[in-house]
Amino acid sequence: MRVEVKLPFLSEEIEYCRVLRWLVSPGETVEIDQDLAELAMGEEIFLFPSPVDGRIVEILAPEGAMVVTDEPLLVIEEQPDGEER
Repeated sequence: MRVEVKLPFLSEEIEYCRVLRWLVSPGETVEIDQDLAELAMGEEIFLFPSPVDGRIVEILAPEGAMVVTDEPLLVIEEQPDGEER
């Protein structure tokens, strides 16, 4: 199943962030909690983890893009339980 990964709600004061750098590329497999990207909120930089195991299908927000809460960042084809990679 394809999962559209969105920028989560972070706090009342934070409505958007900037994609600094992607740490993955389309076609790569990822594990849950694996870092996918570096995001910036003002001066603060944080790593954005994968919510699921799977394969990166498409990156929707290019590096340098400003992304608002609940906006899609990328699409992951979720790894079904028990399926080998």
